[in-house]
Amino acid sequence: MEAAAGLCIWIRARNEVFLVLRGDLGSFVDHWGVVGGAIDPNETPLQAAYREAEEELGSLPIGNVLAKCTTQSSVSFTTYLYEVKPEDVDGWEATLNEENREAHFFSVDNLPSPLVPGALESFSLLGIL
Repeated sequence: MEAAAGLCIWIRARNEVFLVLRGDLGSFVDHWGVVGGAIDPNETPLQAAYREAEEELGSLPIGNVLAKCTTQSSVSFTTYLYEVKPEDVDGWEATLNEENREAHFFSVDNLPSPLVPGALESFSLLGIL
């Protein structure tokens, strides 16, 4: 089974997650999800999650990994909960690459639709739902 990893960028103080709307490249076109992608050979899931986030967003705000979970669908996807503080994202702006159409922070109580498969399960396993 193919393996992939991603970062769930989360502002605890606001209970918001940062999601990207997938574009025409890759899978789940026009679905919202966390940043992430395939794990390259000789790369750990965490290294892949950071690499993919930086490729898709240009940079990351300062934060800390708090937890991880793995869900199974067409791929084995490891999601890392990456907590950021409001003051560290207020001046931060993502520079999206060609993989995504747009990106925003969303309240966990008001998530967009449709979400990529496994997103809600990951959020629940990570304890943010």
